[in-house]
Amino acid sequence: MKGKIFGIGLSRTGTTSLTAALNILGFSAIHFPTRTSQIDAHDAATDTPVALAFRELELRYPDSKFILTVRDKKEWLKSCEQLWTKHSQNFESKKFIRNLHSRLYGGIDFDHDRFSKSYDHHVAAVHQHFKGRPSALLDLDIFTSENPWKTLCPFLDVPIPEQPFPHQNSKAIIDEILLRIVNNTNSASKAAELAQVSPSYVEALLDKGHGPDFTNSLKLDGGDEASKIVRNLIESIGTIKAAEVLDVDSTFIDALNKMD
Repeated sequence: MKGKIFGIGLSRTGTTSLTAALNILGFSAIHFPTRTSQIDAHDAATDTPVALAFRELELRYPDSKFILTVRDKKEWLKSCEQLWTKHSQNFESKKFIRNLHSRLYGGIDFDHDRFSKSYDHHVAAVHQHFKGRPSALLDLDIFTSENPWKTLCPFLDVPIPEQPFPHQNSKAIIDEILLRIVNNTNSASKAAELAQVSPSYVEALLDKGHGPDFTNSLKLDGGDEASKIVRNLIESIGTIKAAEVLDVDSTFIDALNKMD
């Protein structure tokens, strides 16, 4: 197998942004592959299934390049707690994800101390494995870097593109989508059911006094997670009703359906 590009950072370290960046650079990149055949069919792969199997992937695909996305651990833990609160029921219902989280984080539920140790262990294991091989591994902090392109592109030996580096999975956009659903259904539990997120997360949003700003158009730059929530809504109630619930026109739905 020829060499590929692998993003081997843990959840919430910018794996979706890295995937978008690699696609911009002209690489066919897949986020969260669940089968080897998916990796075979792409130039690059990212997220936790890849992070877990980085040693095996190097054996299968010699001369590959590996990108370890990292993040301030305090901010990472906070982001993980929010994600697990939002999607705990969905995580628990899927065997593949339960096994993945058990192996990476030592359990399927969020635990601050256990996750903190898992983060340190993963970063240390990656650094030890690639010790003395700077051409094979890049540490990339998308969150604090002024321009991540300047770090990523030389590592991949490609020119820096003119467009800004993509920052995906915007929490603000995801929260606005959920609040728009609540506004239409008048029910936090119904909104959680339609979006397939945890009811406690939606209730926490309402407790904070947040409200959607319907004077602004809903944007599509919320990354994979935002797109998934909207697609869940479409599957639950249909395209026309979904557009009504989100208070968007048909062009928004059309644009979403054209996204990979």
